[in-house]
This record gives sequence, structure tokens and C-alpha cells, in this order.
Amino acid sequence: MYRATLQEVRFPGGGGDVQAWIARPTQPGQYPAIAMLHGRNGPSDSFRDVAVRYAEEGIVGLAVNYMTFGQDPSTDEILRSIAGALDYLKAQPDVKTDSIALSGYCKGGGLTYLGLGNTSGYAAGVVFHGGLSQQNVEAALRADVPMIILHGASDQAVSIDGVYDLAKQLNDRGKRFQLKVYHGCNHVFTMPGNAQYAPEAADDAFREAVTFLRRTYGLPLASVGPLVPEAVSA
Repeated sequence: MYRATLQEVRFPGGGGDVQAWIARPTQPGQYPAIAMLHGRNGPSDSFRDVAVRYAEEGIVGLAVNYMTFGQDPSTDEILRSIAGALDYLKAQPDVKTDSIALSGYCKGGGLTYLGLGNTSGYAAGVVFHGGLSQQNVEAALRADVPMIILHGASDQAVSIDGVYDLAKQLNDRGKRFQLKVYHGCNHVFTMPGNAQYAPEAADDAFREAVTFLRRTYGLPLASVGPLVPEAVSA
């Protein structure tokens, strides 16, 4: 694992300069990256912590606050922020520009489908218990990049039946995707600080995401570098 730094940044997006936090390995080099979208309650410390965990795995993490300018941004504003995150990461000298993924949790997971279906340039998608509005489903079916979907079988907010239906449609269209279902887990099982949090399943889901990204980018599956778990704020 790598030592990582975390820094608050801004980039042009929907409504103005979007707030975000970038976590990156301190060791010089070029790395794949992932832009992350939070749930409906906005960015939290645990959301930013995930960006650091990615950086410790050798993946630059950008935690995006797409609610910088309000709790209910329009679809157009969100898509401009998603495109802005991609442009920002592509401009970073330590990022491999052809290896940038889009990811999200809950509402942000649904917006990941939306972004992948409407924004060119992302190389992969990682969806944690993502929302399945008709708009999001249609976007997911348009997306032409590999994605992994991680969902709780007991999700009361986004029915697993809807996820299975999406998976069938993706499969029928020959899309590249993986689905892992966590039995006994509810909607926000990956998110600390709520009653539905399932630590073991959450950790497994993160490991699945990292493994998926490593396979997608042709990287070694095991973590590399010295084990230094703490982050250094910048």
C-alpha cells in the first residue's frame, strides 16, 4: 500500500467551481483514478476517507461534492460536474488519462449510471447500491464501458429485483459488467454512521471494486508498496 495525501480542491463544473477532495499516492508516478459521487445527504468524512483508501491502493481518488451549490442540482448541472471532474483528473500529471473511472453511492450510484451514459471519456464504472430511476437505467444501457454493481439483497430503497432486471438488460445487450449481491444487507451497507452499515460486507465491496479496477486497467491484483495506512493531510 501507498502513503496518501488528501487535499481540498475546486474545478469548473455545474454552477461554478465545484468543491472536491483529491487523495493521491505520495510516491511519484502515474496512476489510474476514480471520481466519486456521494449520496443524497452530501459528502461526509467517511466519503472522503474512501478516496484516501483508493490512493493507498495506487488509485487517485477524487471525492466530488456535486451539491456544492445546493441540495437539488439539476441533471444538467450534475452532468457538467461529472464532466468537470473528468477534465480535472485528466489535467493532473500523476493521472493516467485513459484510466479514469466514475463511481457513486446511493443517489451518487444512480448518477454514475447517468454520467457513464452521457459523458465520454470515463473508462469504467463502480456502482454501490445505486438508484434506478428510468433515466438512470436508460443511461446505464447506453454506457459502453465495463462496470461493477455492488448491491444489498435486502435493499428497501432500491429493490434487488430492479437490479436483476437491469443486469438482464445489460446482458442482453452484450454490455461488460459484473454484479455482486450481498445477502442480508440493506441500502447503505457500505456507509459508516448508519444502522444499516455492515462493516465486513462494506470492506468486501471495496476490495471487489479495487480488484475490478485493477483487472480493467491490467494492473497487478495485489496491493504494492510499503504498508502505511495513515493519510497525510495537505
